[in-house]
Amino acid sequence: MSIDIDLRIDTGHEFVSVVSVGNYTHNCQPMWSHALKETGSKIPHLCDFNEVLAKEAFPMLQAAVNHMDDPQNRAIYEAMNPANGWGEFTSAREYLRTFMNACRDHPLCTIEVSC
Repeated sequence: MSIDIDLRIDTGHEFVSVVSVGNYTHNCQPMWSHALKETGSKIPHLCDFNEVLAKEAFPMLQAAVNHMDDPQNRAIYEAMNPANGWGEFTSAREYLRTFMNACRDHPLCTIEVSC
């Protein structure tokens, strides 16, 4: 199972994809949820960002990325590495950073998450 995130914009006639964040294994969801929870995000799961405006998601994602970036928290996240080897802390953090940067760069887009 995986998660796929795109940012799209309503042209008035249809939604058009502006940027694809890409696809990542769902096995690292506990890391992202932990980072969101620890930073007080009102959205606890990446799948719950579906239909949220990028400008509203950006501060929550920025706080979560900062939490994952903090060297004091690294061991907590590395302990969450999936036992099956599908995904790991460093690439999960970079996926979240890519999502955050897309929201920063395209604040008027609507997020589309496929889980």
